[in-house]
Amino acid sequence: MIHLVVLVNLAILAVGIGVAGGLFRNYRRNPGAAGFWQLLHFLALTFTMAVTALDAYYLVNMGFGPLASRLFSSLVLLGTAAMLFFFPLWNRARVKRGRGLRFVAFWALAATIPIVAAVAILVLQDLKVMMAFIAVSFIPFFGSVVYSLSLYRGDAKAHPREAWIALAALGLTATAEILWIILHPMKEGYFFVTLPLAYLYVCRGAWRGRERLMVEPDRMEIPDILAQEKGLTERELGMARGILEGKSNKELAYELGIAENTVRNHIYNLYRKLGIQKRLDLVLLVRKYQSS
Repeated sequence: MIHLVVLVNLAILAVGIGVAGGLFRNYRRNPGAAGFWQLLHFLALTFTMAVTALDAYYLVNMGFGPLASRLFSSLVLLGTAAMLFFFPLWNRARVKRGRGLRFVAFWALAATIPIVAAVAILVLQDLKVMMAFIAVSFIPFFGSVVYSLSLYRGDAKAHPREAWIALAALGLTATAEILWIILHPMKEGYFFVTLPLAYLYVCRGAWRGRERLMVEPDRMEIPDILAQEKGLTERELGMARGILEGKSNKELAYELGIAENTVRNHIYNLYRKLGIQKRLDLVLLVRKYQSS
C-alpha cells in the first residue's frame, strides 16, 4: 500500500510535467505576460509536487529521517511561497481589470507565511509547533489553488458546478489534513494528501484550457479585410473576438445568453469559412493578416 502511494505520486508528477511542456509550447507560440506568469505559477506548483514525490520515495526506501523530513517540508513550503507570489501577477495580466497593486500586495504578504514556516521547520524542535506552521501555510495555498482553477477554466460563474466540486473536494481534504497534522505530529514520516490532489486537479484544468490563449484584446482583432473576404457575420465576429480573448465555449454561451451547442455551431461555421480547425489556427491567421 505504501509503495502504491509512491507510484501514485510519481504518476501525478509525470502528468504534470507533460502539462508543463504543453504550457511552455503554448507560451512559445504566443508569448505574453499572462502566459509567462501562468507558466511560472504552474512550474512552482510542479516543484512542490516533485518534492512531495521525492519525500514519499525517500520515506519508503530510506526510512524516516528527522533532518530529511524537515528539509523536504521546507522545500515544499518554499515552492508554495513561489506559487503564491506568481499567482497574483498571472491573475492581473489575465483579467487586466479590477486587480491592482493591492491584490498583488495581499498575495505577496500571503507568500511570507510559508517562507516563515519553512524557516521555522528548520529551526524549531517542537513537532507540534512545527506542524502548526505547516497547517497555517495550507490556508493561503488552498485559497490560491481554488482561485487559480477559475483562471485555468475561465469565469467561475460560467462553470458553477465545477467550481463547487473543486471547492468541496479540496476543502474537505484540506480541512481533514490540517486537523490530522495538528493532532498527530509526524514521528515516522508523513504523506501529503491535499497537495497531490490539488496538483492533479490543476493539471486537468490546465490541460483542458491549454488552447485558451491569454491574448490581449487590443492586440488581437479580426482585420476588416479578413472579415469581408470570408463573409463573416456579426455573430461569427463576436465568437472570434471571444476566442482571441481566451474565452471558452461555456463562457461565450454564458455571456451571450445562448446554448453552448449554439456557440459550437457558430464556431464551426467560423472555422469553415476561415479554413481552420482550432483556436491556435485563428490566432496565427490573424497575425498573418496583421503582419501583411
